[in-house]
Amino acid sequence: MSQEPNQNPSDVELETDDTDLVPRRRFLTLAGAGLLTIGFGSLAEGLVGSLSEPFNQQIESLIFQPHQLVPEFSVNEIEPDKLIVNTFRFTPAISPVTYRLTIDGEVNNPLSLSMLDLQKLPLTSMVIRHVCVEGWAAIVQWGGVRLRDLLAIAKPSSQAKYVYFYSADGYYESWDIDSAMHPQTLMAYQKNGQPLEPSYGAPLRLASPVKLGYKLSKWVTRIQVTSELAEKRGYWEDLGNEVWYWKSSQYFKQTDMAYYNTTRLNINEMSDMHENGFYFDEAHKMVYLSFRNINRILKIKYPEGNVVNDYSGWYKADGHSGKRDVLFCQQHCIRRYGKKYLSLYDNNACNTGQAPKVLILQEPGPGKEFLKKIWEYDCAPENDFSKSSTVSGGNVLDIGGNNLFVSMGGEYSKLFIVNKKKEILWAALHEKWNMLTKKWDIVLLYRASIITEPKDMERLIWEGN
Repeated sequence: MSQEPNQNPSDVELETDDTDLVPRRRFLTLAGAGLLTIGFGSLAEGLVGSLSEPFNQQIESLIFQPHQLVPEFSVNEIEPDKLIVNTFRFTPAISPVTYRLTIDGEVNNPLSLSMLDLQKLPLTSMVIRHVCVEGWAAIVQWGGVRLRDLLAIAKPSSQAKYVYFYSADGYYESWDIDSAMHPQTLMAYQKNGQPLEPSYGAPLRLASPVKLGYKLSKWVTRIQVTSELAEKRGYWEDLGNEVWYWKSSQYFKQTDMAYYNTTRLNINEMSDMHENGFYFDEAHKMVYLSFRNINRILKIKYPEGNVVNDYSGWYKADGHSGKRDVLFCQQHCIRRYGKKYLSLYDNNACNTGQAPKVLILQEPGPGKEFLKKIWEYDCAPENDFSKSSTVSGGNVLDIGGNNLFVSMGGEYSKLFIVNKKKEILWAALHEKWNMLTKKWDIVLLYRASIITEPKDMERLIWEGN
């Protein structure tokens, strides 16, 4: 439960404490929480890095059925603006003229194919849902060559069980061979009926409805068939092993969703709820989780796993009539802020046409259960946020001196630093130069959730990646 405070937010002096910052590597290792979401956490690093193979494949098998065809969509259902660019390091410059795809390893007929060779093979087109581990999804039409057709030419050995994919930017991933042989797994060179763009993986990328987005490598240059998994399983998987997890499904019930179905949120399935924010307060042995569509923040004791506080996203608007309103909704990037506060990026998706907000919430003292809103900042009141595509994720990072670094997801991809007086100290749009169009393109960030420390923020600002 939550309530509004009586004090004026602008008069509050927030106490900060830099000792609450968690080193990034440690954070990645300890971020394996919220498995109700079946992998849809707030940070791709935190979630995927904490899952080890073959457990990760077991998680995917709960979402997808790799031995069955996945129902496809019509071309009228394509969501052209929903596919977000998530770049691992950089967008490599690859000439389609000199490009070669190598298929080797435990095969009887190693291949080195040009784009012309690939385009001479039968073209398969499919309209499927691309599902990202960060919690967003997009319906996309992919066109390309079925991987099973390429492997049929390469002739894998009878002992082959796994396939590795290597990309021009250094990214690598491993698949089980059954998923690679699935009839809806493509090596794609088209997106939505048009040639694939470099930022989306041109000249060649993986596309499949049976794997999560981080498994769908872009700029693939080599496919290696093997009978055994090597020590390296995949970039995110190799960041760390699972050390702790907490199953949300053992806490939330179907009745939690039923209440919201009858009020302001249009939710039809329990699966539409997922973890949106994760923070590990190592100093106090607490884990904070925030959720989409259930509008709660949970404070969980580590490592025991018991819920210490359950903060609801509703509060009484006037304190007397019993009318309810939303204090936070579809919240992202929850973190400790100082000694007794939480910072939160609030999508504000429950209030149509409203801009996202940054909130500072005060935690209750012993024996109390209410959060108090101490401070809020309207991220972009001058923009029209009535379109659903603009209500996306965001990130908030305390950089000291009562200053916050904020990144906004969606089509604006706005980055800014704001102080407690609500003064903008710096602002920018994340753009990259398009060599083909000779124009600056806005990079569609998804809340820049990889930013967990000030040094990451500085790298994003000065290096642009």
